[in-house]
Amino acid sequence: MRLYQLRTALYARRSTDGHQMASLDVQREEGARFVEAEGGTHAPDHLFVDDAVSRAEFKKRPGLFALLNAAKAGEFDAVVVRDESRLGGDTFRSGLVIQDILESGVRLFYYYTGEEVTLDGAVGCLNCGWSPRSSGWLSRPGTRSRRTPWERRPGDHGRVTCSPGSGGARSAAARCGLTMAK
Repeated sequence: MRLYQLRTALYARRSTDGHQMASLDVQREEGARFVEAEGGTHAPDHLFVDDAVSRAEFKKRPGLFALLNAAKAGEFDAVVVRDESRLGGDTFRSGLVIQDILESGVRLFYYYTGEEVTLDGAVGCLNCGWSPRSSGWLSRPGTRSRRTPWERRPGDHGRVTCSPGSGGARSAAARCGLTMAK
């Protein structure tokens, strides 16, 4: 009973695909069953929903913003969501959403797999992994790299996969004590 006596919030998102008309109801029902089975409590005002919103769209998701604000205000102890795809399709931005939830002192659970989400390591929040489409090398302050985008050598701290010019990578890197080389 991992949610024993925890106040929970449910987040549900239905994509723009027409075949998912019942998706929100299914997510609410399955999420509520998970909360009950794990011993948590759920208040109706802690249901956050984004309807007919693409997983790649982060700016037009009032339900997600309300969830993040409520988490920061300490209105609940845990968030229950179907899986990471409900939070978003962009791995980098989804990682930042997860980081915001967890840094608010709120636990995060995926009811589909039954797993609790945690951030492992200092750069776990960035989901660092090498990608030739990335916008810049990450390095510890004072260790700038001037390699071409396809080079990777021992000691590299990984790359951030993000949209060029998004500006989000630098602020996210700074949260983890890293700087992004130009």
